[in-house]
Amino acid sequence: MAMLSIDICIATFRRPELLAALLASLEAQVLPVELEVRVIVVDNDAGETARPVVTNHSQSSRFKVLYAVEPVQNIALARNRGVAFAEGDYLAFIDDDEQAAPDWLIQLLAARQRFEADVVFGAVEYRLPPQAAPWIRRGRFFAGPRHNSGTVVSTGGFGNVLIRGALLRATPGPCNQSFGLSGGEDHELFTRLRLHGARLVWCDEAVVWEQVGAERVRVSYLARRALRSGQAFAAVTLKRLSPPARINWFVCRLLLFLLAVTAMPVGWLLRYHWGVRSLMKACANLGQLSALFGCRYRQYAE
Repeated sequence: MAMLSIDICIATFRRPELLAALLASLEAQVLPVELEVRVIVVDNDAGETARPVVTNHSQSSRFKVLYAVEPVQNIALARNRGVAFAEGDYLAFIDDDEQAAPDWLIQLLAARQRFEADVVFGAVEYRLPPQAAPWIRRGRFFAGPRHNSGTVVSTGGFGNVLIRGALLRATPGPCNQSFGLSGGEDHELFTRLRLHGARLVWCDEAVVWEQVGAERVRVSYLARRALRSGQAFAAVTLKRLSPPARINWFVCRLLLFLLAVTAMPVGWLLRYHWGVRSLMKACANLGQLSALFGCRYRQYAE
């Protein structure tokens, strides 16, 4: 079998302990001998806080480990720098607060061959902190999407994905830096790839685990995340709509916003997590409405 090369790209920002745990999980990958793997870590902190972790890890790693710095705080630029260093037939992306199951990479690779895919997304399972309130657990606010393997999807995220290298390197950007502080650069890129003919599929067996920080299990964070996600989604959608379609879109979002606001008091009274869910839906639709006027919440700049 011909040698296949893959680059695992990690963008990191001031999470040295979590990054070390991620790198350790990559060392535990069960891989065939005909697979050549490199790990590319892009530090998005000008202070290079990830350098000691990467240096220490590279001394005993079975993979070649590359370290680069993107001094401008911008997640899209950090991902683009990783792509610039990549040379592999395929690029895999995983976030710095995640850990990979031992068969993560081999499952992604098997799915891209089985389903003839250009892009393969895997599942992200979330681990809540011990202090998470019961309503957080009941509401499943961090549960990611799941599909049957082979399902063709329209978009996805960078937290668990395999992409054909030639496709990514031929794509301008590839990540749009205007989304670098608000997030949504992944949705924008994968939507663009799909519209240009790329085949995006799901692999439910390729699993990574994300550790949810204590600062995220709060109503305020969930509301801000919903607002930001709504704005990012609308920013990608609106530019492809005609003026009449924009009017219809605006009316629909406004009605959904009002419906969520109306349902909120009832939700709070019946079940706390129902009220939080209604609040998030209101914020998401408000975010979409505000995007029509060019508003952008830059949560990653905080």
